[in-house]
Amino acid sequence: MVPMLALSSLPGWKCPSYLSVIAGNTSLDNVADSVNYLNGNYISGKHLFEEEHVFPKLRVLQGSLMMAGIVHMIVGMTGVIGILLRYIGPLTVVPTLILVAIPQALILGKFCEPSWVVAAVTVMSSGILALYLDGRNIPVPIWSRAGGFNIIRFPLHKIFSILLGIIIGCSLSAILTATNVYSDDPTSIDYRARTDYGLKAIYASPWFCLPYPGTYGAPTISIGIFVTYLIPTWISIIDSIADYYACAKIVRTPPPPFHAVNRGLAVEGFFSFLAGGFGTGHATTTFGFNIGIIGMTKVGSRQVFQMFGIQLVIVAIIGKLSAVFVAIPYPVIGGATILVTASFFGVIFSNLSHVNLNSTRNLMVIGMSLLLGLMIPHWAKQNVDKFETGTQQLTDLIRILMTNSNFIGGFVAFFLDNTLPGSRKDRGLLAWTSDGDRNEEETETSGYEETTDVYEIPFITKILKKFRITRYIPISPTFRKK
Repeated sequence: MVPMLALSSLPGWKCPSYLSVIAGNTSLDNVADSVNYLNGNYISGKHLFEEEHVFPKLRVLQGSLMMAGIVHMIVGMTGVIGILLRYIGPLTVVPTLILVAIPQALILGKFCEPSWVVAAVTVMSSGILALYLDGRNIPVPIWSRAGGFNIIRFPLHKIFSILLGIIIGCSLSAILTATNVYSDDPTSIDYRARTDYGLKAIYASPWFCLPYPGTYGAPTISIGIFVTYLIPTWISIIDSIADYYACAKIVRTPPPPFHAVNRGLAVEGFFSFLAGGFGTGHATTTFGFNIGIIGMTKVGSRQVFQMFGIQLVIVAIIGKLSAVFVAIPYPVIGGATILVTASFFGVIFSNLSHVNLNSTRNLMVIGMSLLLGLMIPHWAKQNVDKFETGTQQLTDLIRILMTNSNFIGGFVAFFLDNTLPGSRKDRGLLAWTSDGDRNEEETETSGYEETTDVYEIPFITKILKKFRITRYIPISPTFRKK
C-alpha cells in the first residue's frame, strides 16, 4: 500500500473522472463510444476509459510488484537476511514501523467521523471485554459424549471481544438508523453511519468472482515504479522480522531460528509475486494488527489462522459475502480498529525491550529519525516542484523518496545507529542475533509453552534430516548457520 499512496501524489498517476473525460472527449479516440455513453451506453464508454487510463497503470503496478516479490523471495531463500541483521536492529526497525503506523492511525479519524458515539461504544465494548475483564472467566455450557452436559469457566468474552464489540456497535447503529437520527442524504457525513449505507454494494456485487492472472492484460515493468516497490520491500522484510520476534514473545514460544525466518520471508515473497500476477496492487506480508489481536484475544493457534485463511479465500470468491463486510458502518470499523491499532503500536515499542533506553545515543537515534521522518516528507509534499530534474522518471523517483516518511526515518535511523559509537548489547543487536543463532539443543525452554520444534515442517523435517546437504539450505529446518 505504501508505494500506491506515494504514487497517488504524483500528477501522472492521478486518474481523471471518466465522466469528465468522455463528456469532454478530450482523450478518447472513439467518438462514437463517447456518444453512446452519453446516450446511456455506460458499459461501452467505461470500458474504453479503463483501457486507456486505468489498465495501463494497473499493468505497471502488477509487473513491478511481481519483480519486488522475486527480490523478497530471493532474500529469504539465500539467507542473506542473516548478514543484514548484523547492521539492522530495533533502533532501525522501531522508528520505521512507527512512521508506517502513524498514517494508518490518522485514517481512523475518517472512519469515526460519521458518528463518534457509535465508534466510542464499539471501542469501549471491546476494551471492557478484552482488558477490564482480563483474567475473568464466564460459565460456558459444554457437552461431551462421556460426561454429558457440563459447565466450565472459560474467557469466552476475551476471545470474541472484537466480534462482540462490532455486534454491539452495529446494533446501536441500526437503532439510530431506524429512528432517523442519521441522515439518509448520501452527501451527508453521518450517512456512512447508517446500517443501510452499504446495501447497494451487496446488490451490485456478483455472486461469484474468480480472480485469474492477466485480468488487466500482460504485466509491464517500469524501473521507477519497481524502485518505488523495492524500498517498501526492504522495509517489509525488516517489519516481518520484527513481527516474527514480537509474535513469538506474545505466544510464549522461543524466538524463531534463522531457518524459520528465511522460510517465512521466502513464502511472503512468493505470494507477493502471485498477488501481482493476479492483479492485486499490494504484496503479502505480516500484519502487526494481527499480532495485536493475538495479544488481546490470546488466540495463537496456527490451526485457527489456517482456517481463517481458508475463510478469506471463500469470501473473496463469493462476491455477495465479501460485500457484507463492506456494508459494516464506518464508525463500527473505526471503533473496532482503534483498539487493534493501539495494540499494534504497543507491539512496535516492544521491540525496544532489549535496547538500553538510558543511553543518550539511543534516544537521539530514535528522536532524530522520527523528527526528520515527519518533517522532511511534510515539507516535500508542499514543495514537489523543488525536485524537478528534467528527466521525468528521475524526478518521480526523487519525489517518491522524499515524500516517503518511513524511508526517510528508516534511513536516518540506520545511518545513525551504524555510525554513532555504541555496543551491540546496548543497541539490541546482540539479543536479536543470539536468539536467531540458538538451535533446539541450546534454547532455554523455561517459561515457554513450546520448544523450537514448533518451527519445524510437519512430516517433512524427518525426511530432510536424512540428507546431509539440507544443512546448507537456508530455508530447511535442518539448516545450521555455523
